Amino acid sequence: MRKISYLACFAVFTFFILSLMACSSDPVGTQVEDPKHFYEQVSENFLIDAEVSSFPNDSIPKIYLGDCTRFTDSEISSLVLSLNTTLVQWNTLDIPLTEAYEGYCANEGYIYVENDSSGLYPNYLSYSHPLSEWWGNYHIYGGQSHYDNNSDSVFADRFTESVDFAFATAEESENCVRKTLSSLGFDDLFLNRTLYVDDCILTDNSSILQEPEWQPIKGGSNPIKEDWSESDDGYIFEFFLSVDGTPMFYGNISKETYSYLGSSIIVWYQSSGIVQMTVSWPVLPTSVVEEPTQMISASEALSYAKTKLSSILTHKNTVVSNVSAEYIYVHDDDQFLLRPVWIIYSTYEDTSLPDYTYREYIIIDAITGYEY
Repeated sequence: MRKISYLACFAVFTFFILSLMACSSDPVGTQVEDPKHFYEQVSENFLIDAEVSSFPNDSIPKIYLGDCTRFTDSEISSLVLSLNTTLVQWNTLDIPLTEAYEGYCANEGYIYVENDSSGLYPNYLSYSHPLSEWWGNYHIYGGQSHYDNNSDSVFADRFTESVDFAFATAEESENCVRKTLSSLGFDDLFLNRTLYVDDCILTDNSSILQEPEWQPIKGGSNPIKEDWSESDDGYIFEFFLSVDGTPMFYGNISKETYSYLGSSIIVWYQSSGIVQMTVSWPVLPTSVVEEPTQMISASEALSYAKTKLSSILTHKNTVVSNVSAEYIYVHDDDQFLLRPVWIIYSTYEDTSLPDYTYREYIIIDAITGYEY
């Protein structure tokens, strides 16, 4: 009798442990859906755990005619004025297919402008001051698109703790930056990220940058600065252009049927004002082309992406992390249209290249359901 009771106890104990193990992981097919979050363990190698960003007030978005912004002389003059300096030299550069210019400012700042001469592609503007020379040297941040693929190669995550520096609060600084950007015609902006660049953290990074894994591939060593101080404190803001409160897509895409240069604005603001600014590929909405009466839902867009991703046999450890309402610009004959889309953000590994994570954006037109 004693032997039987031991076996019975062992069986009960084993059943209890297995039950706990079953409860500790989500079986394939587990599905949770609410307006703000989708969750489904599609298969052992495919997880949907996605935050959902919808169009404002869940309204049906409009389709706009897009203006491929050209940086005019008057806008450059307004920019220079907002930077509290003057232009001392303005040169035309000989670059094929592009109307390119460079300007030197009295405060030692440098302006570079690229306007596509055909009008078929977006344009570019940058401003830099010698005070920003350590922007690249210290690998702080190169924009969301770069961060997505190189988060381990920059120090952005060390500068996320909110702090108001002595020269101005983050809000005050952001308002000053927005005023400058308004002089270029950028009024509807979506703040994607604020980084708080503290001199104490920069000092710590000086030693980190001397570690072997951070040394340049071609030899030599990373330049460092020994005398960081409060005068080097500053904020980095990244904005996306916005359409009715919905951000424009920032990523870069090259496919057989579609190519796209993502739009973003990055500004580094210190006690002396703006010391670094890049405005990449802006396209602004003008007139309304269409006011649709219906659209596909985030759930429908995700369903399409789920079918597509499930069919790719060379992918493993696929994770869908976001379903996001955004705008993109597309060519329509000789003009641009700004169209609302659902973007499904996912990562995966390739079975032939383990230990490397790829990123994929599936872009679904929110009105037609068409994939770009």
